[in-house]
Amino acid sequence: MARFAELGIAAELLDGDAIRRAAGRVGFSREDRRQQVAAVGAAAVTLERLGRVAVAGLISPYQADRDAVRRQCRRFLEVHVATSLAECERRDPKGLYVRARAGALRHFTGIDDPYEVPPSPDVTIPTGLALVEAVGLIEARFRALS
Repeated sequence: MARFAELGIAAELLDGDAIRRAAGRVGFSREDRRQQVAAVGAAAVTLERLGRVAVAGLISPYQADRDAVRRQCRRFLEVHVATSLAECERRDPKGLYVRARAGALRHFTGIDDPYEVPPSPDVTIPTGLALVEAVGLIEARFRALS
């Protein structure tokens, strides 16, 4: 977000976890995920109409949901953070993978629900890429949209 500010671009972060908390008890079922992605997409469209760039940070496991948001936006970049399930579990700051593996959390992406890898994302960020390099990849692709 700081890079957008440096470039003089009005941008807002739509954080999936914050939106999940604001929406109340939203689960991880396919329908819950679809609704969350649709809500984030609607907020992104509103911000876009107001002349702002929306940066949505969330797990969107289903390609159809990502495509639906893409169709609503004038400018849309799908950024795929290519991280293995093992690495996601290793980084698990909230203990969600542990809970899912124990059966306490159902329909969790990568455990008992799929993650559909984007067939042709606009940007792919491999695990281990330095933050400045990742931002550079996104910035270059963003500039190509303008």
